[in-house]
Amino acid sequence: MGGIISRLKRTLTKKNDPMAFFTLQDLTGSIEVLVFPKTMEKVLPFLENDRIIQVSGKMSDKDEEFKLLADDIQILPNDELYGMALSEMEKGKGVTLHMQSLANMEALQTIKEILQQFPGNAQVYLSVGTGSAAKKIKTQSLVRIEEDMIKALRSVGAITKVDME
Repeated sequence: MGGIISRLKRTLTKKNDPMAFFTLQDLTGSIEVLVFPKTMEKVLPFLENDRIIQVSGKMSDKDEEFKLLADDIQILPNDELYGMALSEMEKGKGVTLHMQSLANMEALQTIKEILQQFPGNAQVYLSVGTGSAAKKIKTQSLVRIEEDMIKALRSVGAITKVDME
């Protein structure tokens, strides 16, 4: 389960071992999470109010109240870290736009404008011609591959096909 930590309380067991409990909240609701001493040591750095985490463990309905008994806690990446990871993945990707010719300057300008709206790390290529006579040209454009970009490119009449590698 993933969510945000709130109402974090640290305490000691009867044997003076550290443990914690907190509320894990997401858009659908909340649940109390118990972190026993055995797990506490490895997850201690992640226990902080307002931190976004993922908890794995077992459900307990002792005392007719559901609680999650944590076995492990991981930090979920924030948007910036996610974006950096996505950028790294894009470096090995490419988009090839297949066209009959480069004669249609208006279409080329439209393609350029579309590509500029999606800056990223995936290389853009133009494949000009048909069959074995087609020439693949590496462009200066690097893009973020998104469904909106692919749809926009496919709507350009001069493009016969859009491939992603």
